[in-house]
Amino acid sequence: MSTSVPMAANELARRSDGAIEVRIDPMRVRIDLSAMQSKDHHDLRCTFDCSVRVAENASDRRLLGEVLLADRNTLTRENVAAHLAHQVRARVESFLHDRPAVDVLSGPARDELLSAIRSVADAAAFACGLIVLPPYQLDLQSNSVQREKIEQMQRVRAEERSADQVEHLRRAGDLLKQFQSVRESSNNISPGQILQQISPADRGTTLEALLAASSRQDGYTTLWAVAGQSLARIVPGETTPTVDLLPIPDKLGPLRSVQPARWSGAGENDVLLIGARDGCWAVDRESPAANPQAFADPELKSQLGFNRVADWKSPPGILATHADGGVVAWEVRDNVSPHTKLREYGRAGSAGRGVGARNLQVFDAEHAIFSVGNELVLMTGDARTPLPIESSATIVSIVLAPNEFLAIHEDGLIVRYDRAAREPIARETRGGRINAVCALPWIGSIRLLLAREDAALECVGVDDQLVTQYLSTHRGYKILAASVAVVAAVSSDRQRLILWHTWDGRKPFAELHLTSQTRHRIADIDFG
Repeated sequence: MSTSVPMAANELARRSDGAIEVRIDPMRVRIDLSAMQSKDHHDLRCTFDCSVRVAENASDRRLLGEVLLADRNTLTRENVAAHLAHQVRARVESFLHDRPAVDVLSGPARDELLSAIRSVADAAAFACGLIVLPPYQLDLQSNSVQREKIEQMQRVRAEERSADQVEHLRRAGDLLKQFQSVRESSNNISPGQILQQISPADRGTTLEALLAASSRQDGYTTLWAVAGQSLARIVPGETTPTVDLLPIPDKLGPLRSVQPARWSGAGENDVLLIGARDGCWAVDRESPAANPQAFADPELKSQLGFNRVADWKSPPGILATHADGGVVAWEVRDNVSPHTKLREYGRAGSAGRGVGARNLQVFDAEHAIFSVGNELVLMTGDARTPLPIESSATIVSIVLAPNEFLAIHEDGLIVRYDRAAREPIARETRGGRINAVCALPWIGSIRLLLAREDAALECVGVDDQLVTQYLSTHRGYKILAASVAVVAAVSSDRQRLILWHTWDGRKPFAELHLTSQTRHRIADIDFG
């Protein structure tokens, strides 16, 4: 005696010992119709769910055997779905071809399509001994319509943001004019002093608006970087900056520093003064690769490089500092060898303090200043005058401001000096070790950008108490630079450039892995 094996969950019928066994209860079937197209060329996918069972009379079961069990012994849910889909597809394609996708996805056309599918499915099922039963479910999807809707929403949002930005910039421009008017009517007091008089709750947004207005007024400035033997020209914008690598001859060794200058030695032309291991370069800013002028220091033997180079008019030429070479000057007419070599300000020199000269700044045609360890040294022609020591901590940076200069020490001490008298006029201490410093230009004055080992980049006022931040995942920036529109920082590993818009410190607008292009770590950056 044979025992009938129970049907599997997806079986509707089977042929066994010459007889056909069928499932008594209805089975849910999904007809999946993909890769179809509407009248307006949108892709469409249609799924129709229904229940199916085998008809009860003998003639219908013979039909089932002849059509659906002719080449198989088992009829599954998948077999039924494939058979019905083949029969239904042509009708659905014809229906969709005459109608736009939106009408089919929602509206009366959807109900018409459901009726058409039911009609064709009923006929196809009847022809093979099956009956189609409710409940019916029709689902329609169109990826292209969905994308179009998202793009439309994005366009609307972008238009709203653009309108908001235009209005914001208009208000910021008005605020900048009012701010400048207050300065002019108040004997040109500093912007920080005006900001300090504003309500503390409004200072941050006021600063942001003023920075935005100033950047819109002045536009973007080119950022320059040196790494290995490459000079990189980086042109910022609203989004990803463009980067061009400009090779500099290897005559003077790897590049160490870069400073834009209005150089008297080239007839008051815009140049880049670049410090290298064995000397310095003066190159035209518009065409850096065209006829760069080399200033060599043949007797200097060091693996370090000139850390800062400046225009010097006494006599016309360039002035530079070097941790081993001290303070060096060349005349523009004699670039073969320097006319001034103050080696005592090198690391091994009597005045070098084991660290050497750095942080060179030029005041005017006859006066310059540099630091050696924790000491400031004023240079006037052939005379050098040390200024009184304010801290035992190394001076990280010397920053020029209108009518004054600031010395920022590694321990956070900031000393402000009157530029004419060369005497301290104020002192304050910012907690925490400082890695790098630069000035952020701001309405004819400056703000200070301070980088620490384990904190976000800080922006502090010279004449106000407002402190803002430029945020990113990085810490311990090694080098900073700023223009009216952009703040730039070099990552702790000297491989990346992180860029913010000055008015938006919430996140960088760009991060460039410059080392992947130069094959060398970043040595210095500056705007100009």
